[in-house]
Amino acid sequence: MTVAPDLPPGDRVLVTGATGFVGRHLCAALRAGGGEVIALSRSGAGDGGLACDLAQEPPARLAAMRPAGTVFHCAGVTRGSLAELEAGNVTATARLLEAVAAWRPAPRFVILSSAAIWAPMAPDQSAIDESHPFGPVGAYGETKLRMTELALASGLDVAAACPFNIIGPGQPDWQVPQALLQELRADPHRIALRDPAVIRDWIDVRDVVAALRLLARPGTPGGLFNICTGRGLSLRAILSDLCRITGFSPQIDAPEGPSTASNARSIGNPGRIFRATGWKADIGLDSSLFDMVHFAGA
Repeated sequence: MTVAPDLPPGDRVLVTGATGFVGRHLCAALRAGGGEVIALSRSGAGDGGLACDLAQEPPARLAAMRPAGTVFHCAGVTRGSLAELEAGNVTATARLLEAVAAWRPAPRFVILSSAAIWAPMAPDQSAIDESHPFGPVGAYGETKLRMTELALASGLDVAAACPFNIIGPGQPDWQVPQALLQELRADPHRIALRDPAVIRDWIDVRDVVAALRLLARPGTPGGLFNICTGRGLSLRAILSDLCRITGFSPQIDAPEGPSTASNARSIGNPGRIFRATGWKADIGLDSSLFDMVHFAGA
């Protein structure tokens, strides 16, 4: 199992997006490992959380905070209008970078990017590595790319984590496979699957957290890092696994044949982060889906 480092006693860490899917798991893991965690979110909810809307917060006020040795920038907007995506991803990141650039010593800055920044895979391509061209296919990916490029060009010590499809306990209801689970619970007898042949690289949120913590380790190289398993699985297979775990046996209404989506396959190559930190995905798909199904907060 990949073991992420604990914080040295007295270390101060800033986590943005602390109440989000990844942020909640990251804050819990960091607190369990010792040190001081400053948890920022728009609501300020959670253990010791501070309310802060980065898209609105004056950089001078953030810069005046007592510096943290590491910043985990997990805040972001995943859906909404273009203006909302711009504000929550690009503007918020620009303001945060401006603020922490004034800290001395400058922190290690670990930003949660996304595999949505990459161009679609070629038909004969087996996986995406960090030399793959950028080419997001929607507004979300475009704004994630811009915030990632801002961070990498900031002059700070930056590692940009690019997770593929994050799953596991506490996943938001509208994201796959949680959305499929909610549909099964609403009607266990019938479910529609619009594009069953779409293939994604599914990675557990706890593995993502372990990767983020390793990327914060002193001496770790900067730049882009794919966080993924290196294996792809279709939506049809995900639904089949969910049915097996839950015991539901619905009639599945789904078209046959290959996917017609503009981004039919998305599979990552985790080689760079393995070489830099020894990280690899440890939590299998069955365990991740089982924990999601039986998550206490569901």
